[in-house]
Amino acid sequence: MIFEFHASEFEIDAAALRVGFAEGENGEHYFIMQRDEEFTEEPLSNLENIYTERDDQCWGGYGGINQVSLNRNSLIIDLNPEMANQMGGYETIKITFSTDNLQFQQLQKVLQQIMQDYESKLNFV
Repeated sequence: MIFEFHASEFEIDAAALRVGFAEGENGEHYFIMQRDEEFTEEPLSNLENIYTERDDQCWGGYGGINQVSLNRNSLIIDLNPEMANQMGGYETIKITFSTDNLQFQQLQKVLQQIMQDYESKLNFV
């Protein structure tokens, strides 16, 4: 199953190595992806130092990412079965958005930092 929404707002935080997307102030959906502050320099098995969350902390956790794909207007995260179960049965998270060139470049840069040491799982389309 695919969990999909259009983000009218997003946050790119290079200092915290975090990206976040939301439908808007009154939107019910959001998604966060962040590198764990304690393990920023070393890779862990199953990407256990990358945290993802959708809509609530109960729908989040560390690791379980098979692939992250970014293109000019969407971010797609493919999850392994264990993390898909943690995310409510969703194997794929797809967020669409609109952004200008500068914001898109910042998003690319921070995603590269979040996915440091896991470059084979990061795809820029």
